Amino acid sequence: MARRSGRRGGAAMAAELGAKGVSRATVEQLLAGRDPEIEIAGAERFARGWLGRVKVGSVQSLLEFAGPRLLRRGYSPAVVREACRRAVN
Repeated sequence: MARRSGRRGGAAMAAELGAKGVSRATVEQLLAGRDPEIEIAGAERFARGWLGRVKVGSVQSLLEFAGPRLLRRGYSPAVVREACRRAVN
């Protein structure tokens, strides 16, 4: 799980582990111990990759472009907003 934590959000990892038969209680314990900064940093790296396709310095443009992609990767809306804000600043 540590390998994927920088590239996928908690929801995506929970779904993957659940599909592999890991109990919900175990998944919740694993995800509860995650450092939120690691998830934000992973989302920020992804968002920075899209900066060339949006208006320079525009958090809103980055949210509109990279936000849906980050959400599909299982990042929460709060993580997406923070990652895009950090990527632009």
